[in-house]
Amino acid sequence: MNLLFLVSGSSGSGKSSLFRSLMNNELKVFTTLKPGEGDMNESGHAYLTRKEFDFLRMNDGFVGSICCEDYCYGITKKELKNKLSKGNAFVIVDFKLKQIIEKQYKNCLSLFIYADKEDVQKRMLARGDCLETREKKLTTYEEDILNMVYYDEVVVNHQNEFEHTLQTLQDIITDSEGLSNYV
Repeated sequence: MNLLFLVSGSSGSGKSSLFRSLMNNELKVFTTLKPGEGDMNESGHAYLTRKEFDFLRMNDGFVGSICCEDYCYGITKKELKNKLSKGNAFVIVDFKLKQIIEKQYKNCLSLFIYADKEDVQKRMLARGDCLETREKKLTTYEEDILNMVYYDEVVVNHQNEFEHTLQTLQDIITDSEGLSNYV
């Protein structure tokens, strides 16, 4: 059975760039948040109308899902099965969705990508996030950091050490390949 890597970290920690450099088997998070709204990037998410989302939810179509005030997001069983049939896979999730998926799917390893607040701010500035967007994303930084103790692995991603962090993650992935036989 293949392993699912649940990857989290604050916005600007480098989690997407790192894992997309290591693996090409990424699960999409399905969301009712339209592209361009909030923190939903183009390649890690798929848009659904609220009606479509609710239909999947009522018909047990999600491994895990969450609805907030303004939008819903989740991972479909079909997406999970499809990606894991191709090998180990990863998904970028927040802490809440990580907890739900871990309860539903036992063959996973959770990783938190840590970057200090100064590095996070530099990365958001470098990628072109406007001041309002940066401030909004930084509001969850402290909460994200407090939750990192609940992850299987925490990897530090310092500014200008991308290759070192990539190697650390590659080592974790390689070491975890035998886990799928025991989970």
